Amino acid sequence: MATMEQPEQHPSSAAWVQWAILAVATTILAIAAGGRFLVGLVFDEMQQHFHMTHGGLGSVVSISVLMVGLGQPLVGWLVDRFSARVVAAGGLLLLGTGLIVVSQAGSGLGLVLGYGVLTGLGLATLTPTVMTPVVAAWFERRRTTALSIISAANPMGQSLVVPALALLVAATGWQDGYFLLGLLVAAVGAPLIFVLLREQRRIAPDLLRRGPALREAVDAGLPVLAVCGGYQLFGHRYVDHDGSVIPGIGVFDAETRHPGPVADRCIGDIVVETPFGEVVGFENHGGRTYLAPGQEPLGTVRLGRGNNAEDRTEGARRHNAIGTYLHGSVLPKNPALADALILAALRRRYGPSVELPPLDDAPERRAHEAALRTALARARRPA
Repeated sequence: MATMEQPEQHPSSAAWVQWAILAVATTILAIAAGGRFLVGLVFDEMQQHFHMTHGGLGSVVSISVLMVGLGQPLVGWLVDRFSARVVAAGGLLLLGTGLIVVSQAGSGLGLVLGYGVLTGLGLATLTPTVMTPVVAAWFERRRTTALSIISAANPMGQSLVVPALALLVAATGWQDGYFLLGLLVAAVGAPLIFVLLREQRRIAPDLLRRGPALREAVDAGLPVLAVCGGYQLFGHRYVDHDGSVIPGIGVFDAETRHPGPVADRCIGDIVVETPFGEVVGFENHGGRTYLAPGQEPLGTVRLGRGNNAEDRTEGARRHNAIGTYLHGSVLPKNPALADALILAALRRRYGPSVELPPLDDAPERRAHEAALRTALARARRPA
């Protein structure tokens, strides 16, 4: 069987990545906290520039605060749907763009758009609600230390960032200061957070250390369900759009490549024809996975994108190990798949003669059929 070339694996520690992420997240939250006070430093200058009363300029500030508050539920939904990395990077772009718009605006309308709307929505994404779970996920040891550091971002922003911004504005003028800060946030902060917070990097070093044992266990019949990022790292490698490589453990003869930030994500309902019957779920991934010749997929896509939106394959199988892009409570929605994994685990532990006694799984079957009908009905709706 033709196989993909396996990358050299270096199970090095990810400690520097942990602390880099903590430093970047804390700095971003501190800048966001301090940035809320920036308008107060130049209130009189902005009032003169835009020919506004105190009440008028205060109303613009109120709009920004309102956008922060109204944006919170939307931010939570976006994090659940896309990831904290995407939302935080997008928020930094909004914040930076808003500051630049304010610096170039010549009317009150530009101020409302730049500071009231764009800056407000950007600040809504840069909160502990978004950043704290990301930092906590990277730290198993010293988690309390890490969380205490990121909790200090708000007072740090007020005590350190505000004076620094005051010096910047004093040296450059408020318009150039806003422009430079916006450029720094959008051009440096957004790409940095987008690169650092990639979820696969968090588990890759530990997974590499366990790779030989996992491959041996899979060959001995260990049941595995690897979903999305886990599935990608059970292949040989994940190649990001910038060419950087995150090595995988090679359980599946596959490689994942990210086509770039302008490419569409594979998002939506998905139905796959598999040896376990039709499997239904929800996919949400940017990477495209390509199986080597001879690598068995989990199944054939009936609805959705699957591995790469090209060859109609979805997932991969090796013995009792299954890799898939199906999120959306894939086991509760697909009782036949869940039963197969449970039976494989029991037979590996107690011998091949084990059989599962029949159960009344009518509710599970109805749930599966309902999920399938819903997915197919959505696909038939006009765009």
